[in-house]
Amino acid sequence: METVDRMPPKAFRERHSKSAEDLAVVQILKKKGIRVTQNRVELLDILKDARHPLNQKDIEEQLSATPDRVTLYRNLRFFVDHKIIHKIEINGSLTSYSLNVSYLDEGHTAEHLHFYCSICHKVTCMPQHGIKKYDLPEGFSQQSSKLIVNGICNICNKEKIKS
Repeated sequence: METVDRMPPKAFRERHSKSAEDLAVVQILKKKGIRVTQNRVELLDILKDARHPLNQKDIEEQLSATPDRVTLYRNLRFFVDHKIIHKIEINGSLTSYSLNVSYLDEGHTAEHLHFYCSICHKVTCMPQHGIKKYDLPEGFSQQSSKLIVNGICNICNKEKIKS
């Protein structure tokens, strides 16, 4: 019986080559004292490369192997709890996740505005618009802030103009 060495798909090889960015994701885990596993590195790598926040289904579709949903959910929750990723909830029903890129770019503010498009349902991070710390009455302390602007994104607006 002949054995054939198969190369993984190109997308998998590109994602799992040891680039400086892959090492940056590993460094985030090490800096936080979190055990480095292939699942965790791949999950953070997917979120790092995403152009917009991803929901759990989008993440599952990009994983190299068929995901164990329980493990994926636990890793997402674990990363949210450790402030490595942001959990963005829209109207209590749509949940997206994005990497807290303040670990990769010190000029990036962790808490920033998010834009939700009511047509394509995409969530866009807007780190150029940080959320301020509010001057609250005595005895109150701000732990975090979430600001979501609802509207129509630039892509959907272009499509609207064409039609």
